[in-house]
Amino acid sequence: MTDMNTVAMVGRLTKDVEPKVTQEGKVWGTFTLAVNRRVKSGDTWEDRGDFFEVKSSGPGFKGISPYLKKGRQIGIAGYLVQERWTDANGRNCEKVKIYASNIQLLSDPNQSPKLAPAKPATQPAPKGNGPESFESSDFDDLPDF
Repeated sequence: MTDMNTVAMVGRLTKDVEPKVTQEGKVWGTFTLAVNRRVKSGDTWEDRGDFFEVKSSGPGFKGISPYLKKGRQIGIAGYLVQERWTDANGRNCEKVKIYASNIQLLSDPNQSPKLAPAKPATQPAPKGNGPESFESSDFDDLPDF
């Protein structure tokens, strides 16, 4: 049986992506993807940001890299790789990176986001949308990363 290693995320770039070229002419680059998530803190929900290191290469990356600018929202699909090495002091180190095999542009950082019109205060919030629809006990046993 084959194991599964798949990851998909939507987030924003923390800086412009600067592609690099190997001696063989292969284009690759690394970037950080900031991804927000909602976490319950007491009786309220807070936004928390997580930052993931992503690496990509190949003809698809070469074509899209000029558009990967700070603040741009992108979607990625790929897989996780655990890199291991020994540092100068002889300690074993490891780090998990995302290798993106697919990158989709979702927003233009040069355009202002379009805000939805405000709902009247008398209209109740819809049920079943977002983390607010879950009972707090559903996630009490999950660690806060």
